[in-house]
Formats: sequence, C-alpha cells, structure tokens
Amino acid sequence: MEPAQSHRNKKFNVTFLRTLLSVTAVLTLSLFSCSKKDKWIEVDPGFSKYIDAYTTGTISKTSAVRIKLAADANSTHAVGEAVKESLFDFSPSVKGKAYWLDARTVEFKPDQLLKPNQLYEVSFKLGNVTKVPATFSEFRFNMKTVKPSFKISDDGLRSNGVKNKMSFSGDLETADVEDGKAVEKLLTASQNNSTLKIAWQHNDAAKIHHYIIENIDRLKSVSNIDLRWDGSPMNMDVKGERSVAVPAIGDFKVLDAVAVNDAQQYVSVQFSDMIAVGQDLEGLITISGQSDISYTINGSEVKVFGNGKLDGNYTV
Repeated sequence: MEPAQSHRNKKFNVTFLRTLLSVTAVLTLSLFSCSKKDKWIEVDPGFSKYIDAYTTGTISKTSAVRIKLAADANSTHAVGEAVKESLFDFSPSVKGKAYWLDARTVEFKPDQLLKPNQLYEVSFKLGNVTKVPATFSEFRFNMKTVKPSFKISDDGLRSNGVKNKMSFSGDLETADVEDGKAVEKLLTASQNNSTLKIAWQHNDAAKIHHYIIENIDRLKSVSNIDLRWDGSPMNMDVKGERSVAVPAIGDFKVLDAVAVNDAQQYVSVQFSDMIAVGQDLEGLITISGQSDISYTINGSEVKVFGNGKLDGNYTV
C-alpha cells in the first residue's frame, strides 16, 4: 500500500440520508407517472356500496384485472373455471377470459400482454352479478399501463484480484417487467474502441438486471471505458453515455467514496488496487466528527463505520 501522505489531502463529501423512502418515491414517480393529457373517468362514489376494490391506476402490462364485490355474487360460480358470460369490455379491445377467484372476486386474464403506455377504459357488467339499481348496472373505470423506460446505476470500478485487471458492475432497472435477453441489447461498453463483454444476471419479475464487465485492462497510461445505453430497440425514449477513467498500471488512488444506508451505515471507499487484509488503516481514513471508527477490508473496498447513527454531510 502506498504511503498515506499521497491520499490524506483527498477529501470526499458524502451525505447520509435521513430516509430512503423519499428518494424511492421520486424515482417511482419519474418512471411511472401518468400524463396530464390522460382523461380519467370520475367514478361515482355510490359504487363503493357494491364494490370493495378494483384494478385501476398505473399497472404492469402483465397485470390481470380484478373486481372485488362488497357482497357475495347473486349466483353460484365455479371457482377457477372460465366465466361463460361476457362481464368485461375494454377500449381498446382486450381478448381474454374471466374467472371467479372466490364468491366475491372476479378476475379477467388477458390472453396476451397489455399494450405498454396505453390508457384503457374498462366496463364491468355489475348488474349481471349482483342486484343493483339501474344507475349502477355498469361500472366504468380506467387503468393505464406503464410507459416503457429504464435507468442505469453502477457500483464503480473495482480491482478483481487479477494483476492489472479491473471490473465494473451495476444494475439496469426497467419501469415494467421486461425480457432479460431483450434488455441486454440496451447497454454496450468499449475500451479504446474495442468492445467489452457484458455478463448479465436477470431478475425479470423484480425488474432488476445486474451487469458486470470483467477483465478491464489497466494500461501504461490512463484509459477510458465508454458505456452507452439506448432504449430504442425496446421503444424506450432513453439514451445516454458515460466514460469511466481506468487508472494506469501502478497508479494507486482512491476512486470514490459513497455513503451506504443499509442495516448498518458506512462509507464505501473504493481503491484502484487490492488492500491487504492486515493493513492498519487507523488515521489513514477518517470521517469528520467521528472519533470511534472501524474498518472492514474487502478486496479493493474499505468499509468505514462511524460511531452511532449518521445523518447529514460528512467529509471523508
């Protein structure tokens, strides 16, 4: 490990968040909010006497449509068998079948995925399943499918334990459920105009697609890996690019310091090279206002823990 003097003057300001829920809410709204141009049906509050719940708002293109009645249906239905009569109408049209899940809940399952970013008007023949005044015989409401989109995040460069090699990883999160193989076409990477191989781990249901680029060469001088993402193959209006500097051979440096709010709060300090497990770090890495500091070394990452709950801005 290089002498401490070459890094003591390098400062990183990190911010620990009081809550992550507010951040998540902002991201969710940016990905899934509905257009102000959409005209939604104003449902008569009187329907609450006959309907407990129904599928509405912004939904996945993989969703089914459910209606839960406030009381049992007025006739006996076989649970799990397709309903012969037509209870649902959609505009635009959707082909599928309806099934009773229990005495009060009926579900419509589309034969195919719903159209993305589409506002649907649904008409449910309430008068066919329960006794209601003529005014409430037809229940009309809206739902809209998610607009296709995605966002990219990364964990930064890391030394992967192989001499003069590094790795770069992160996540691609889609707004709705998408096929993993199709997602792989959205991101490309290169170094000095040579294409880099990207390995993927897909969790389609969770809409998280983890990527990792291994065996990034450290050269005699600083080089760059160029990341480019383009959503047009999946009709997503998202494009971007980013260059990440790869340290030259023998250039030992701090790459980044990030505040992490997990079960434990800590600062993740990323170095360009592996740190010896037995390295004494006391006095080499500090957090402003924290006197009792502990460290965990994991390859090229050092986790720095303060004493007690951290909230606000700190200098590392």
